[in-house]
Amino acid sequence: MKLSELNEWLTLVANVGVIAGIVFLAIEIQQNTDVIRASSYNENLNSFNEWRSLVISDPESLRLMAEFRGLDDVDSFKTRLLINSQWSVYEQAFYSYSYGLMEENEWARFSSAVCVNYNRAKRQDIGVNQLSLTENFQEYVLANCE
Repeated sequence: MKLSELNEWLTLVANVGVIAGIVFLAIEIQQNTDVIRASSYNENLNSFNEWRSLVISDPESLRLMAEFRGLDDVDSFKTRLLINSQWSVYEQAFYSYSYGLMEENEWARFSSAVCVNYNRAKRQDIGVNQLSLTENFQEYVLANCE
């Protein structure tokens, strides 16, 4: 084998290695992006649930927020806050599962609770559109729990 042929083969192997490295890097970046996206979403929902807890735990804040929203029934407003807090936990799990951060068996537990509570909400005339959910999660619930 001539030196020039060996050089061509080595160049080809090096180029394949560079392409494989770029593909690997792209996959790693995508996975990292999904983790960051899910983490950011979870932080936002957790902050909102903390706010809900603060409002629920303080009768004066609860009354003021109900008044701000034009609601006369403070207990009904408190119930809505509690229900939305519960649903935000389900939605967090949904996005963690969607981004591949949760295994199928872990998601199955949440998915079952989603459908049980969705049907419970329907019996109380609370539609999925009355919950503070993203469009993707609403679509999932309607497609899988009806």
